[in-house]
Amino acid sequence: MWNSFFTMLTRIFTTVTTTVDSVEKLLDIGNDYIDNTHKSVTRNAAKQAILNTATQHVRIQNELESDPKLAKIFKDLEAEW
Repeated sequence: MWNSFFTMLTRIFTTVTTTVDSVEKLLDIGNDYIDNTHKSVTRNAAKQAILNTATQHVRIQNELESDPKLAKIFKDLEAEW
């Protein structure tokens, strides 16, 4: 009887240990996914912001090059700013 009881307890603890190990692995996978996604989103957002800024600067530069009066006013205002 004690042998059967001990065997039952051993199986329960083994099952619980295996389940805890599986949950730990699942959490590791989730954390790794979140870390990698965070890096990707952060880098892509920064690159997109840089591209948006550069695009705006090109439009401004082209407009100023096509209108010398506007370029002069812009330069004066930029100095005050």
